[in-house]
Amino acid sequence: MEKALESLSKKAYFISATEKAMEMGSPLLMNMIMIGALLESNLLPMRFEEFKHTLSEKFSDKTLEINLQAIENGRKMFVQQF
Repeated sequence: MEKALESLSKKAYFISATEKAMEMGSPLLMNMIMIGALLESNLLPMRFEEFKHTLSEKFSDKTLEINLQAIENGRKMFVQQF
């Protein structure tokens, strides 16, 4: 799968987002982990602080906390791998 995607794109990044999300307790956190990696890669036209502010307007404290942890994990994973 990775080889196929790499052949279709100039750049391809792969992180173990699903595995990390499961470690965190919910496969749904995979989405935030991937967003964290994208934010760190500078491929999104938004900075982390802007995204954090948007989430803080939408989520309750507990939900915000776990989502921010997932984003931070994605950012760290990107830095470690690339």
